[in-house]
Amino acid sequence: HFWRGQALAQEGRWAEALPSFRRATELQPQAATYHHGLAQALAQTRRLEEAATELEEAYRLDPQNARWHDELGATYQEMGV
Repeated sequence: HFWRGQALAQEGRWAEALPSFRRATELQPQAATYHHGLAQALAQTRRLEEAATELEEAYRLDPQNARWHDELGATYQEMGV
C-alpha cells in the first residue's frame, strides 16, 4: 500500500494516494515513514490539520528525524498556529 501511494504521489496524484497511505498506516502503525507519506498527501490536498497530526505521529515514532520536525513546523506556520 505504501509503495502504491508513493507511485501515485510521484505522479502528483496526491488525492488518489491518500487511501493507499492510510491503509499502510493502518497495517503498520509503528512505521514512521508511512505516517510521513500520509502527511505529505494530506498537506498536498490542503488538509493541514490532519497532516500535522500525521507528522506529529511520524516524529513521535522517529524523533531523530529532524526533517519531519521541520516539516511539522512549516505545517503549523501554514496553519497560522
